[in-house]
Amino acid sequence: MTIDKWGEFTDPPKDFDDFLAGKEEFLRNREADNARRNRRRRADEMSEVGHIPDPPPEIIERRLRYEKDISLIHEEIFKGSSGIKPLCEAQLDSCKHSQQWLDSGGKICKAEPRAFGKTSRSCNEAHMGVLQGKIPYLLILASTLEKAIEIATSIRTEMMENPELGILYTKVQECFLHHNKNTRITHQQSYNGKSTKISIHQDIIRFPVLEGEPSSGAVIQIRPKNNVRGIYQTIEAGPNAGKRLRPTHVLIDDIQTDEDAANPKRVAKIIKTLKRSVFRAGSHTKKIAVMMTCTPIEPGDVAHHFLLNEPGFQTTTYQMLESRALNETMWLENYASLLLNFNKIIPGDAQKAAQAATQYYKDNQKEMDEGAKATWEWCYEWDDDPQLEISAIQHAYNIIIIEGMDVFENECQCNVTAYLTDSEISFCSAAHISEHYHSFKRRVLPIDCTELVTHIDLGVEYFVATTIASPKQVTASIVDVETFPPYPGTFGKGKVSRTISHLFPHVPVLRDRLYLALLQFVAELARRDFFREDGIRIPTRVIGIDSSWQGDTVNKVCRESPYGNICLPMEGESYKAKDRQQAEKRYSEGSTKYHYCVEVPASDRMLRKLLVDVNMYKTQIHIMFEREVRTTGSLNWWQPEYPNQHYLGAEHCTAELPMMDVCPRTERKKVVWTQIPGRDNEIFDNLVASLALLSRQGCSFDIEVNIPRQPLNMQDYMNKQRKKP
Repeated sequence: MTIDKWGEFTDPPKDFDDFLAGKEEFLRNREADNARRNRRRRADEMSEVGHIPDPPPEIIERRLRYEKDISLIHEEIFKGSSGIKPLCEAQLDSCKHSQQWLDSGGKICKAEPRAFGKTSRSCNEAHMGVLQGKIPYLLILASTLEKAIEIATSIRTEMMENPELGILYTKVQECFLHHNKNTRITHQQSYNGKSTKISIHQDIIRFPVLEGEPSSGAVIQIRPKNNVRGIYQTIEAGPNAGKRLRPTHVLIDDIQTDEDAANPKRVAKIIKTLKRSVFRAGSHTKKIAVMMTCTPIEPGDVAHHFLLNEPGFQTTTYQMLESRALNETMWLENYASLLLNFNKIIPGDAQKAAQAATQYYKDNQKEMDEGAKATWEWCYEWDDDPQLEISAIQHAYNIIIIEGMDVFENECQCNVTAYLTDSEISFCSAAHISEHYHSFKRRVLPIDCTELVTHIDLGVEYFVATTIASPKQVTASIVDVETFPPYPGTFGKGKVSRTISHLFPHVPVLRDRLYLALLQFVAELARRDFFREDGIRIPTRVIGIDSSWQGDTVNKVCRESPYGNICLPMEGESYKAKDRQQAEKRYSEGSTKYHYCVEVPASDRMLRKLLVDVNMYKTQIHIMFEREVRTTGSLNWWQPEYPNQHYLGAEHCTAELPMMDVCPRTERKKVVWTQIPGRDNEIFDNLVASLALLSRQGCSFDIEVNIPRQPLNMQDYMNKQRKKP
């Protein structure tokens, strides 16, 4: 107790213990105030990022350069993720679509092969779009929570650990690094005394509010597909504080799992969620920009819906191989036999076989690579030790040989043709069609076959012919597919090197070249030997020739060929539901109607021509491929001479998509087929015409004909026919 000798006299406290307690409480409060003051001072010092100079002019110029061309960021900025190897033309083209998405919005669906870096590229591009100020609110959707966490971790790592980003956006990276060191005081982080409102969580990243930075206050939110309705964020600082922000850009990365793609109900649910909850997540004042990156998994999955059936989407598809090798038999026979020639129970024997196959490829690389074009030259196992692959073409054919053509077409070529949900439409996959063969060898007919027909499809530089045999009750066997000029490997537009022009170099006029080539090809087909399994030779009954193009030339060949008596011009007709059908039409005298085809006098009145309802026969082909091999009404290939021999024909048969067309006036239904752009379909057209030729030869497509019936009692029949009195 301090006593002031000049002050007033006061009585001492009656209870000295109370006096001491009050003094101790005072001292405690003073110490607590001092501690709070010190903590606040230290927190202010720790939460302040510190002043960082504005970027110099050369950095501003670099930023503008990347804003104009987003493809540059991969090799120059994201060197450890999407820029490990130089991008190919297809990947650069994909970047152009991303640039459009960043600059102008819209909706784009990009299908790319597995391991083409589509996730890392698209996420890095979107991340850069946020830093550039083009995306105020980015929503990234993934198939699962685990995948969403992986993407979020990748973006956070790039933001804090990428030195190139630190050079371009120093202030932003310093705020993230400062936050990472002091996660407890994130809500107090400040820059020049102002709160940055930075926030990093497992599923959301809030960029710091920094005056002058394009990404100030931007948001990246990563979520799985099943939690997206009603997404928004509130701006907490800056001139727009309190404003509710909705997603402006959506990146949808591989939105489906294998289980989702195989389940039509899940597919429908995902599509419904995307269209209702995601695409409508933006505001009404500005359209939401959507970019979907995908690899098709199953026919009719989410990827195929947006690639084929969604009218508001731009679409693009990239493939591992733009074209296959011309000498494909070297891959599928010689190379494959070496690659698969190992003992499965001996350790290391498979590696020895792979080394032998690689050596064979090195010795014959020029010949084996001819005609094949890989999209990305670095798409092979270049980092293996020992190195068993030396090119992307070899890598592609290793997948075909080891994992199967269906895996290659799905995962590498993005080439799964969509099934239609209409139960009335039959449509077989390419894998199913290619495996639909019997035990008879090429050009050998089953013993019950009596009819043999061939159809020729005309092209500018080559012809394709398909030969089919069948008994009177149609059970069709494809016994041969050949080209003119003959070509042993894969053929197609732009793939055939030995063409009609090379065969007749002295004939400058196209019409004359086609005439000479067709005369020669018809003679070869007419003399071709086909034998039944019992050794009896079956001659070709009729050779149909497509006359829808160069009809005058075809008619001239049919008139002047020594084998003109078995030649028949043919032309396809496509009827929709609203059209008057072929069976309802009245044709000129002398015409004969068959099963969805009609033979009429040709325009010159010297020949007869067969008109074919192509939509009906294309549907018929897929129905026939659905039936069991060698059962009545089925269509079957010959036994393949090497693996995947029939896959080219199967690709042609799935190069067109069916759609149920309905006439609103009559409610009549008709399946109409539409060719997929860029796909070849010559063999499919040949099968259509060949089946029509079988009908012309008297073959029946009624599979009920062979059902055993009760014997007819003629007397009972006559009694029923008598008129009653």
